[in-house]
Formats: sequence, C-alpha cells, structure tokens
Amino acid sequence: MKTKRLISIAICIIATVILTTMIKAWFKSPSQMTQFEKHYQTAESFEQNAQWRQARNAWLKAKAFADTIAQSTNEANGRQAYCDYRIAVTYRQENNTDLAIANFKLALAHHPSDINRFLGSNGTSEIQTELAEISK
Repeated sequence: MKTKRLISIAICIIATVILTTMIKAWFKSPSQMTQFEKHYQTAESFEQNAQWRQARNAWLKAKAFADTIAQSTNEANGRQAYCDYRIAVTYRQENNTDLAIANFKLALAHHPSDINRFLGSNGTSEIQTELAEISK
C-alpha cells in the first residue's frame, strides 16, 4: 500500500511540474506581443511626424519581435510582411526608390494569405500596385 501511495504522490508531483512549465511557456508569448505592439506604435508615431529613419528602425524592431513570436506560423509571416511593407513606405517617403522596391518585393515574397491577414483582403494587390507605381 505504501509503495502505491508513494508512486501516486510522485506522479502528482511530476504532473504538477509539467503543468507549471506548460503554463509558464504559454504566458511568455503575450509579453513578446506587447513588445511587437510597442514598436508598432512607436513606428506609427514617428511616421506621423515624418521621421522616416526612426520609423524604419522601429519597424525593424517590430519585425524582429514578429520573428520571435512564432517564426514559422502564418501570423508571424503576416507580421513580417506588414513590417517589410511599412519599411518600404519609409524608403519611398525619403525618395529612396531602390530600397523601397526591394522592400516591397520582400513583402510580396510572403504568401498572399499571410499578407492579407495584416493588410486586409486586398493587401497583396495594394503592395503590387505601389510597386508598379514606384517602378515606373
């Protein structure tokens, strides 16, 4: 009887440790999301003030956090595409056509459904239109 009881207690302890580890891992992701959102808001603020270099730096930081959230998921890919698009816009505002084109193409390298997740249902075609306009 004592052996069975000790085994039951050991199993409960192991299960508790595993569950605690899983819960801690689950709650790590939202803190990274807030970092992404923080850089996102910072970038938009710089864009509103026409501070394109600072906006671009904030978009690059946001993109780095998109990678750390879930590198292989559609959501992370959509975030990366959106950041690439916004980086291209900052280059376009500075009349740096070559880098704007490169970043528009980088944004379009993602799957259309991932792009549309963050740019709306016509996101891919919007980027293609801007790329065509700037490539003239």
